Amino acid sequence: MTIFQIRAFLAMGGFILCNILCCIVLLGHDYRKPLTGLRGWLKHQLYWFFMKNIIFWAFMNVKYEYVDSDYSDYLGKDYKKTQVLPEKSSTIVSNH
Repeated sequence: MTIFQIRAFLAMGGFILCNILCCIVLLGHDYRKPLTGLRGWLKHQLYWFFMKNIIFWAFMNVKYEYVDSDYSDYLGKDYKKTQVLPEKSSTIVSNH
């Protein structure tokens, strides 16, 4: 509780600074076209840098966990031999 004001100030400062830098990167961009090239890369890097810092200053923890379930009762005992897994996860679970 005693450092809440400092954390809130740093988080809000991060949001504001991220917004200002992204606006500078996007100056002159036609918003009807996709963001590609150096501008797209810079915006992506700025966003993730500031979001990681905001998460750090808020004392939040982000972790990725792969949970494998056994569906052999439903799909047969050899289902893993013919199973095709997607490249990205289909479910993201949050603590809220």
